[in-house]
Amino acid sequence: MSVESDVRESLRSVEDPEMKISVIELGLIYEIRSEDKDDGTHIEVDMTLTSPGCPIAPELMAAVHRATCLLYTSDAA
Repeated sequence: MSVESDVRESLRSVEDPEMKISVIELGLIYEIRSEDKDDGTHIEVDMTLTSPGCPIAPELMAAVHRATCLLYTSDAA
């Protein structure tokens, strides 16, 4: 599988806590880019939120970050 496919699969486990639907199913993930660097794979995820003033934005972004980090490192800070 490609890096993008791996990331999308990992993000299926990240759910909007209010709707209990994954960020993938909600269509919140727009683009996933990756680049191999000397210190490992660098991944960027473009996403949106369910509303402009989304109160759970920090938690949702942190969950996306953790799910992505867990793919390529054992240190998901």
